[in-house]
Amino acid sequence: MKRIAKIKDVTCVAIYKESNDHELRSGEVDVTGMSVGPGYIYNGSVWSGPSEIPTKSAYDLYDSFTSAERIAIRNSGNDMIDDFVDHLDKAINAGVTLDMSDGSKTTVALEGLEAAGLLTEDRVAAIRAP
Repeated sequence: MKRIAKIKDVTCVAIYKESNDHELRSGEVDVTGMSVGPGYIYNGSVWSGPSEIPTKSAYDLYDSFTSAERIAIRNSGNDMIDDFVDHLDKAINAGVTLDMSDGSKTTVALEGLEAAGLLTEDRVAAIRAP
């Protein structure tokens, strides 16, 4: 099995295993046999790091919403927001820690809640705060 690093910008955001015949796609680097993980920085030939990635537990993220916000989010009727709620529920049940860095799936989802009018910009900033 190959050990593959998923790269976003220059930062490793995930490590996963693929078969030995897996062909690397854009944003992937073969790190088989290396000590590399999320947060490490790749300059195209050398790994360094890891960088500090802001995180929050899935439950703490959920707990950051007010009761009124939780109700509005759950009753939005928006398929994308419903998917976010489903994923957040699963993450809470699994005890997952979420990446809160700029451009992460979690922060993009929070920005989507803002775009949908369910959160203000100030609330998104407060929820993202450690």
